[in-house]
Order: sequence, then structure tokens, then C-alpha cells
Amino acid sequence: MVFILYSGVNCQLFDKIRNRYKRNSRNASIDEIEDRNSTSYIIGGSTAQQGAYPWTVRLEVYWPDDSNSHGVCGGALWNRQHVITAAHCLRNCDRSVMTSGILVCIGDYDQYDANDGQQCYDANQWWWNENYEFCSQQRKYNDIAVIRINNGMRVPYWGPNNVGNTNFAWAPNNNLYEGTGTFTGWGATNP
Repeated sequence: MVFILYSGVNCQLFDKIRNRYKRNSRNASIDEIEDRNSTSYIIGGSTAQQGAYPWTVRLEVYWPDDSNSHGVCGGALWNRQHVITAAHCLRNCDRSVMTSGILVCIGDYDQYDANDGQQCYDANQWWWNENYEFCSQQRKYNDIAVIRINNGMRVPYWGPNNVGNTNFAWAPNNNLYEGTGTFTGWGATNP
């Protein structure tokens, strides 16, 4: 499961997410997690099997003032047209990413291999939580955004019923508040 900490945002899609969280008795919060002697990085991990986490997406974000520079962020598919990610990936104090500067790649296994089965799509719209403070020390709060893909995405590892394997994050019988959360993304497996 791609584990996402959530705060409400002023848009219809986030209302659906917010209602799903409100129905459960226990909500994870940033403070709860930070009180556990955490570091600012996830250390360790292992290499995932290709296709094991079909909802994980890689975002390439191109800043408008420097076409040669881009950032890489992760996200999670909400459905074939929407991706949930962190607001700090798309905007900071000085600048915002233009929608045309966001490339959403699904099915990517090796971020340095352009031929490993990924499908990449251009974003056509994005929103962030109106309470996210881009230039504040409090920027860890409300750090959530939604990206929209105009014509939808073909998801490589989903079956004909639009659901992936049994690990799919929003499968009807999943309880998001019990068990072990899994963080997925691209990085080093050793410190």
C-alpha cells in the first residue's frame, strides 16, 4: 500500500478521500509519526518486483525557469485520471510548475531505463490544498495535491475490471488502518 497522510482540500476528489478517512475511527497524523524518533529519510528497504505496486507513479517535474532541470517525485493513482502527490513537488516559495511541465509515468520500474514498460502522460490540470503554506516552517502540513490526466491512463498491471493485484490500495475490502503500511518509490536500499 502506498501510505499517504491526508488533509482536506477544496475540491470534489479530495472530498471523496476525506469522507473515506472520516468513516474510520483512527487517523494517522504527522505528529503521531514524528514522535517515533524518525529521521527525515526512509532508510533501508528492498527492491520491489516489477508490477507489484501498480498504483505507484513517478512524476517528472520541469520548472518553467529552467528547462534543463527537473525534479522527480512519487505519487499514487487514485483512478485512471487522477494522481495524488505532495504539493511541495509542484510548487515552492518562488515558483509553480506549469501543468505542461508535469509528466506522469506509471509502470516505471527503473527510473534510468526508458524501455522498462512505463507509460508516460502529460498532466492537464493540478490542484493543491488551499491550507498548504509553501514558504512556511509549517509546510509539512496539508502537503497534498491532485494531478489530472485529460484522457486517462492505460495502467499496465491492472486487469480488465480496472483493479490491480490484491495489493491494490483502494480495493473494496482493504482496511487502510490495520496491518503494515508500505512506502514505495525510487531510491537507495542502503544508507
